[in-house]
Amino acid sequence: MQGLLDSAYVDELRMDVRLKAGIDKVIPGEWHTLNLYLEGVNCIETLGSIEESDVVWNTGEDASFLQGAEAKCIVSQKLFDRKGWKLGDQVTLCQWYYYREDERYPQLFANPLQTVEYEVVGYVDMTGKWDERFVVPPDVIVPFHTVRNAYAEEGIPFFASSASFVLSDALCLNAFKQEMKDLGFRSVSPTVPDYSINGVALHVNDAAFIRTAEHLRQVIDTVRAFFPFLLVLIVGVGYLVTLLLLQSRKNEMALLRSIGLNRYQCFRIFFVDQLTLVITGVVAGNVLSVLIQGNYGGNSALAGVLVGICYLAGNSLALWKLLKVSVMEALFVEA
Repeated sequence: MQGLLDSAYVDELRMDVRLKAGIDKVIPGEWHTLNLYLEGVNCIETLGSIEESDVVWNTGEDASFLQGAEAKCIVSQKLFDRKGWKLGDQVTLCQWYYYREDERYPQLFANPLQTVEYEVVGYVDMTGKWDERFVVPPDVIVPFHTVRNAYAEEGIPFFASSASFVLSDALCLNAFKQEMKDLGFRSVSPTVPDYSINGVALHVNDAAFIRTAEHLRQVIDTVRAFFPFLLVLIVGVGYLVTLLLLQSRKNEMALLRSIGLNRYQCFRIFFVDQLTLVITGVVAGNVLSVLIQGNYGGNSALAGVLVGICYLAGNSLALWKLLKVSVMEALFVEA
């Protein structure tokens, strides 16, 4: 459990541990006095479909107390009504923990853990809302770390009943799996010669990620195959856009030629004009790409430069064609 808590790959960790409990006093042999199920959780979401709004809270209380280790609890509405408790009451619970005499066999035994006085900070109707893992819904819900601390104080090895989480960075899947192996977790496999049934099984649901990655790889390969054709298309776009934008400036070109500028000098003037626009567009696009994509901004900048070069290639072809205009014809039409 500590390894999961410390792992940089684990996010949204949800943990629970189940105990038995009795109110005020448990008499060994008279097991009707040990008649409550107590659940230690670190967040309300661990309980399944129960939400914070389903709980009737004492003034100033909310589900955040489950993240700490305070002696507070939520009780089922059935228990709350049967005992006639009120919000803010202090109740004494004798907690017993489950253990196995031999970890190779599933038979469970129970021993006393600690007797703790809890403050009732809320109650909730558990009917039909608990997680399907819980065959019997809990009667009392307490902070996970309160139970874990009790194990530590009594010197008892601690095992959580279950834990679930999401991977913080899916691209680190292999590193995460290696870390889990180092912690002692093993995949669920009937072929593994390990007869221990303590909490060492880890199920990683990575099928959706693998399918998505394979699809993404196919998309990337397709894009790369069409990239040369895309660059050719951009050359055509640069050519057509330049023709349309500078068509109205043909007379300006003719006028520059009439005052003694040769074709190369005129080309340089209009090319610098278009180059300024292209550089501005590429820089603006790259800055926006870096802001949106973060570490992938370098690839976007390279793509932007290639697009700019291809656009300028088409732009140059269009400029050279426009500069072939007859000076006398253009001035005559203008007159």
